[in-house]
Amino acid sequence: MFTLTYAWRRKMRRGALCAILLAVTPLPARNAAQTRPASPAPAWVNSSPVRAALARLGADVAATTEEQVRITAIPAPPFQETARGAYLARLLSEAGLTVHTDEVGNVIGRRPGRSNTDLVLLAAHLDTVFPAGTEMRPRREAGRI
Repeated sequence: MFTLTYAWRRKMRRGALCAILLAVTPLPARNAAQTRPASPAPAWVNSSPVRAALARLGADVAATTEEQVRITAIPAPPFQETARGAYLARLLSEAGLTVHTDEVGNVIGRRPGRSNTDLVLLAAHLDTVFPAGTEMRPRREAGRI
């Protein structure tokens, strides 16, 4: 039986942030000439731990939604997304990733895997199209955000 400790449940809640904000794209770590054709989903996708993790994330939708609201409320006009990036960096770090921010403000989190040849890239667009000073707090109306 697969059970989650408090620490893992907390990390999974933070992982829900990634599920909401980030697009997952598998990228081969080889050059284009060495790229192999896409294959069906790996067996781990249907494994008990993954199913349990997805069920846990699904059961905690309210907390995930509130985290998304907090992130959205942090002002991030173009070229001024430092505060939102710092908050995201903290969340990724708390989720167990090694995090750094590059010279242009991209937040990069790394978690070593079992293979050095295949990678999973998680990417998030931090800035908004709204100018500085625009109210960013999401509104709640009739059960919708």
